[in-house]
Amino acid sequence: FFFQAHAGIRDAQESRGLGDVYKRQYLDQFDAFIETIENQQQPLVGFEDGRRALMLANAAYQSLEKGQAVKVDYGE
Repeated sequence: FFFQAHAGIRDAQESRGLGDVYKRQYLDQFDAFIETIENQQQPLVGFEDGRRALMLANAAYQSLEKGQAVKVDYGE
């Protein structure tokens, strides 16, 4: 799996004011977390989901720095 980022992605997000969109998403995540605890349920996402998301985010930063595609190795 390869991921390539471009500097224009960051510029486009900042120019559209997506901070408000992300704020709502973070609040929704916190609400879901609290509901999961209160209702003693299993979370919708687990450790492995978070690990893979972090690996993909790191690959995006590496791609942006290098200006080329980078391989994402999930270790499977």
